[in-house]
Amino acid sequence: MAFLSTCTDFAISRCKTTLTCSPRKRHVVKQKMITFVVEMDDKFLNRYRYALCNGHVVNIDEVTKESRKSSKFTCLGCGHEMVAALGEVREHHFKHKNNENCSNETYLHNLAKKKIKDVFDKCEHFYIYYNALNACELLSGCPFRFCKKDFKWHLDLKKYFDTCEIEKVCGKFRPDILLTHSEYPKRKLFIEINVNHPCSEDKLNSGFRIIEIDVSSEQTIIYPFDEEFEHVHFFNFDLKREITPSKKVERFSLIAEDENNKQSKQDSIDCCQFNSHLPNALLDIIIKKTNDKISLDLLGLAQAMIHGTHVRHCGFCNNRWRCVVTYDKNITDTDGNKKVIHCSVKPDELSNEMQWKAAERCKIYQPNIRGCYELIRKYGSHNYILWVKKGQ
Repeated sequence: MAFLSTCTDFAISRCKTTLTCSPRKRHVVKQKMITFVVEMDDKFLNRYRYALCNGHVVNIDEVTKESRKSSKFTCLGCGHEMVAALGEVREHHFKHKNNENCSNETYLHNLAKKKIKDVFDKCEHFYIYYNALNACELLSGCPFRFCKKDFKWHLDLKKYFDTCEIEKVCGKFRPDILLTHSEYPKRKLFIEINVNHPCSEDKLNSGFRIIEIDVSSEQTIIYPFDEEFEHVHFFNFDLKREITPSKKVERFSLIAEDENNKQSKQDSIDCCQFNSHLPNALLDIIIKKTNDKISLDLLGLAQAMIHGTHVRHCGFCNNRWRCVVTYDKNITDTDGNKKVIHCSVKPDELSNEMQWKAAERCKIYQPNIRGCYELIRKYGSHNYILWVKKGQ
């Protein structure tokens, strides 16, 4: 850009020196200087980030000074030889080895087709995002508040198509990209690239499903493609615009097998099922999935204790510091013989499940209700739902 700046300064200075000339002459000289700068600007910016190497699209960032010695690069637009400019001052780029009259439209058109095919062939999913409306009946009263009325939904093309071909003839048309399915030959989709020429009316009226992607520069060829940025257009599609999205939430349930036997269960459910409960459930806690360290077991048991459900846990016992838990453990020795050993450990060294079972049979158990409230207050910033069965 330093060279371009110098050219601009030169043009401006030349224009200033003509101020004593007639208005007509000043206009002519100034027009010539501006034309000169624009021409130099176009030439200066005529760089490419992509080229073909052995039939594959290569990004300039993938090329090193060592690898370029044994590689031959060709232009995606005109097919002529290119070289990788890897200098220390200017941004790395491909340029034509000779001054070729290359069409930028053809370059972008071919680049988009090859990049889309490469992604489709390599990826397990190929998503196209589009705008949708949330049709969930619980949206206005959703306790989790992570759904919006307007949101983005996706169409996975790999779910319906398994073959991607460039400029494959289909009837009287030759789409830029043709998607088909090997087991369903009638299933077809056109992907059209619009640089300067949008899809023809004849093709739009053909009845074929068409996705048109607007491309104005290398930077606009970005996967995944998104309708929100107004460069993806759907034709002859019956897109489902009203959708009930579903996200997973975590649930802790305290279940009464019988009057003296209680157990807990954790599972993942759809967010719209937060009002559903397991049979014989006494208490539920439902929370959004989070990366924060939170123990649903402890939170559930603390809530159960303060709500009068008769459960015990070593973590909520005032005597846990002076208590030793003894239990039998099955092991296998080096000779492969199974043995039972007698273990004595502190309660904190046990798993949550074992602390629960140990507390149930402990004779000196004393509930620490203050500890329950402290734990609940600790998790107070987390948005969760508490449900307690009536009568508990």
